Amino acid sequence: MILAYGPTALRRNVPHWLLGHRALIQFAGIVVLTIASLSLSAIVTERMREARLAVGQSRKVQLAIDRMVWDLLALQQPIQARRLDRDSDRASRFAGIRNNVRDDIVALIRQTADNPLQQQLLTEFDPLFRRYLSNVDRLAASEAGGGAARDLGSMLLADSEQMSLLIGEMRELEDILLKSRSERADLSFQLLLPTLLIAASFITLLVVMAAKSINRVVRERDNWLLEKEGELAAKDMMMREVDHRARNSLDLVYNLMTLQQQRPGHNDNSRNLLAEAANQILVVARVHDRLHKVRTSDRLPVGDSLRELCDDVAAYSLPKDQGALIGVRAMEAALPAEQSIWLGLIVVELVTNALKYGNPAAERPIQVDVARLDGQLRVTVSDRGRGLPQDFDPRTSKGFGMQVVGLLVKQLHGSLVIDRAWRGARFIVTMPLPADQDRVASATAPSVKTSAAIWTGPSGSRSARAEAT
Repeated sequence: MILAYGPTALRRNVPHWLLGHRALIQFAGIVVLTIASLSLSAIVTERMREARLAVGQSRKVQLAIDRMVWDLLALQQPIQARRLDRDSDRASRFAGIRNNVRDDIVALIRQTADNPLQQQLLTEFDPLFRRYLSNVDRLAASEAGGGAARDLGSMLLADSEQMSLLIGEMRELEDILLKSRSERADLSFQLLLPTLLIAASFITLLVVMAAKSINRVVRERDNWLLEKEGELAAKDMMMREVDHRARNSLDLVYNLMTLQQQRPGHNDNSRNLLAEAANQILVVARVHDRLHKVRTSDRLPVGDSLRELCDDVAAYSLPKDQGALIGVRAMEAALPAEQSIWLGLIVVELVTNALKYGNPAAERPIQVDVARLDGQLRVTVSDRGRGLPQDFDPRTSKGFGMQVVGLLVKQLHGSLVIDRAWRGARFIVTMPLPADQDRVASATAPSVKTSAAIWTGPSGSRSARAEAT
């Protein structure tokens, strides 16, 4: 494997799909340009709407002016005919027309509140119209053909001409204003379409560029993932090779120690020490082998592990036709690899002692029982030999094997108890199970009851052992 250093290596160690700054900038540009174009379009649209409203307002003012002119013309007809009060219906109609003109003036003042020029013309028009009405009333009260009537007629004519001039100025002013507002509305509408087209073009361009960047980033990410998969495959192959060599090395050490034990010239003490060391190496080798086989988890089934260890001990310590002298009954339970090694060392040590001192036979085999009960794992190693001395205490034993067992039980946060009522030697190791062991299927409940009968029934009675069996 070639290791590279420097900026290139640093960039190579960083995932490629995290380096898509260009795509990020393009996305930000799309967002900013979209917001800007929408804002500009909204401004132009609002201006166009205001211009349209102003055009509509000018048209309303023009209609109001035309209505006022029409009412003034209707007002002048009875004045010219001097028939104001001779007929009650005409008089009532004349009064209604006067009120209409006043209402027209008030409406114009309200509609042109934002136009100071129109307000100024209406300010001049209103007193002139009031004077005109006053002269009309005076004319109606005067005698026909008199000098006063002629003077009032001249005054009414002059006021009428002046009102006509003011109305003409209002109309001309409103026409100019309407033309200006119409041009502004048309300009706003003409600006709206190019604005939307330009914004859409830029957004489309950036979207295309962003799509290309995304494709590039995806390709780089896929290449990086393929590269990492290749590296992981190479590392996995390397780890398999290391595991294989480690297993071979442990097996080699175990075989060398067993061969060394069988060589002449060793006393019983040295042979025992070599046997204990070989058994300890065997436990580690078997746990390592089980971990290699079960690659999906770092936990090992207790029953299978202890059964393999006991088979190996039996194959080494007993003749081929007596392998059944060590039996294992286990419920469903699993332990981490480290705890599996410690528990295996404990069981192998206790089984080895039972082989030495328990005198196993077909009718009195060595039995290893594993049960789960109330979140605890209970492992029992028992034989039917002559039993232990009454003063035997594993905590004060000077034997190296029992000292190792005591230390390993402490490592497991468990306890070691000797069943004194048992006919033979019976060691009970209790340790807490991992929390997730409580999720094991309830189908194993009957097995718990069967195994529990061994410990809760009458100790040493044949009926209890037969029920457990």
